[in-house]
Amino acid sequence: MTRLGRWLALGLVSSSLTPVILTKVVSTPMRLGGATLCLTGAFVSILPFVGNSVDEQLEKADRLIDEAADTVDDIPI
Repeated sequence: MTRLGRWLALGLVSSSLTPVILTKVVSTPMRLGGATLCLTGAFVSILPFVGNSVDEQLEKADRLIDEAADTVDDIPI
């Protein structure tokens, strides 16, 4: 398949998806990345002194990722 054919096929598939599915395809990997950060923070929080501050920063990053994913979900396509 030629490069133009691939882009055309991608465009046709993208246009046939409902907006809800399209935004979920974008935001789900973001949410999984945020969940991974939280899990990492839970393991790091075992370390004395440093662990809690690292855990707080990773949870903050997770909240920001969730907010960004919610923004993507709210886009009226």
